[in-house]
Amino acid sequence: MPRIPVAAVAAGALALVASAVPALFGVAAVVLSSSGQPLGAAGWLLLLLPVGLSCWLLVGGVLLLAGRSWLAAALAAGLVTALVVWGRVQGSIGGDWHGFGLFSVAVPAATAVLASLPVVRRWVAARRTGRSSADRSPHPDGW
Repeated sequence: MPRIPVAAVAAGALALVASAVPALFGVAAVVLSSSGQPLGAAGWLLLLLPVGLSCWLLVGGVLLLAGRSWLAAALAAGLVTALVVWGRVQGSIGGDWHGFGLFSVAVPAATAVLASLPVVRRWVAARRTGRSSADRSPHPDGW
């Protein structure tokens, strides 16, 4: 079975770190929008979208590190990057591009790029092919 590439380890680790970005935006949105009243539809969307993206990044990072899927981490990280850039361009995410602003774009973007590299895709494909042929083997040891 092929060794895990450094890019896959980096992408998986960054996906786990990048999951903090939507989680923090979700917490900030709920805290800033709470008025002591029950959440309406928009409030639930402000909560569930970032939590869903955060969970997707976590699962994508784990799947990537396990060699099962590169696409889950790449899509989730790309979507988070696009949403943060879009929010910044629209002016709904204020501040500058230093500190957390840079972190919130750079980490998911690096995750998406690293997870999409050909070496990572080939490694995942080789792991999946090796696993599926071992699953079909009639011998319990897989040979």
